[in-house]
Amino acid sequence: MQLLAPADGRVMSLNQHTEAIHAYQLAGPGFWFHIQSDTLYAPCDGTLSIHYTPSFSIRFKHPTGLQTILELPAALLSQHSKGLVWSCRDGADLKAGQQLLRFDPLFLSQTPPLTLTLLLLPAKAIQAEAVIPAKMVSSRQPCFTFQLHGTSL
Repeated sequence: MQLLAPADGRVMSLNQHTEAIHAYQLAGPGFWFHIQSDTLYAPCDGTLSIHYTPSFSIRFKHPTGLQTILELPAALLSQHSKGLVWSCRDGADLKAGQQLLRFDPLFLSQTPPLTLTLLLLPAKAIQAEAVIPAKMVSSRQPCFTFQLHGTSL
């Protein structure tokens, strides 16, 4: 199974993450992404849920039970989601590559470069690796492949 790049940008290995919980993959397998565009897309099919605690994240629950989590920068949470233009609602069923949100260009010009962390749960059922680590990818291009162990999550 593959995940699509949620935006144009650079795919980085989690071991290069600035937060230890991600660098040691304690929160699960995934990758770190330096966003270089103003639009985010769904990395996979699933039901969308938006969470504001303990961190600002967008989650997708795939029909298999797999959860994909896009952790957004804490700076966005402190802005109370100002500068975000949502294209879908919490609870929506989305297809991979469907537009999630756009960042307001003025907002982007006033913030440091944005990064996001993409994680997969449950971690014990997944073997994963970045397809093109530390390289530029285009949004909606396959950038992460994984395999589930066993028959169920």
